[in-house]
Amino acid sequence: MAVAREGRRFAGASFLVVGAASGIGRATAERLAAEGARVGVADLDRDEASAAASELAGSGHVGLELDVLDPRSVTTAVAEFAAITDTIDGLVHVAGGDTAHGDFEHTTDDTWRAMLDLNLLGPVRVARQALPWLRRSTRGPAIVVVSSISASIPLGSEPYSAAKAGLASVVGNLASELGPETSASTPSPPRRSGPASGTTRADPTTSRLSTPSAASVNRRTSPARSRSSALLTQPGSPATSSPSTAASQCAGSPSADVADVSTACSRDLRPSR
Repeated sequence: MAVAREGRRFAGASFLVVGAASGIGRATAERLAAEGARVGVADLDRDEASAAASELAGSGHVGLELDVLDPRSVTTAVAEFAAITDTIDGLVHVAGGDTAHGDFEHTTDDTWRAMLDLNLLGPVRVARQALPWLRRSTRGPAIVVVSSISASIPLGSEPYSAAKAGLASVVGNLASELGPETSASTPSPPRRSGPASGTTRADPTTSRLSTPSAASVNRRTSPARSRSSALLTQPGSPATSSPSTAASQCAGSPSADVADVSTACSRDLRPSR
């Protein structure tokens, strides 16, 4: 298999990045675009997504309106991007967030449902809709879901942490289920990587979800939950690489030598020929 030149590993590929108008998602989109990918910048606000897309290197990027809590919105955004690109080579799901709530004893079912809906079912909805288009890829497609160090280390906020921990199981099972669909031309085995030990801070954004008992959910990052382990570590070295580097490596770089990546990855989704 030919090895892509460093700096252009994703030339000609199409990546859908969910939660890409700001923060970790935007950094991921910028890195992918810099390496030659066409990026679908998906976020709650189409104007913000389009503005972010217009500032990416290269051409062919598109802003998409996508609300992970709304199945119709997910279906429409994925179909819109696929209609432009004719395929999706990679999905990077970054959107998520936490909400203010009491201690465990005083956290209501509504808050639990809101956190699971946003942080667990949100990525499930997007991956489910993108999968048929990922299967059409001829480039060794990838699913990348950004989790949190809270999934494996007790840092409080049980509903958020439980949802993030659930992502590892979901994507691990996807890797097991979809890995056998690898074609002979992409011999790399499927993989799932756990969270790195470091953290990174993203700017908080305005809350956009209101429920009776969870009035301040932020679908990107929240001040109370700024810990996200979207960092890359190499063996024997501290976690210093950028979130976008981690996403790029996890998304299938031929030269990746990853010890820990904060995302869970499912790779090589093409059906056998």
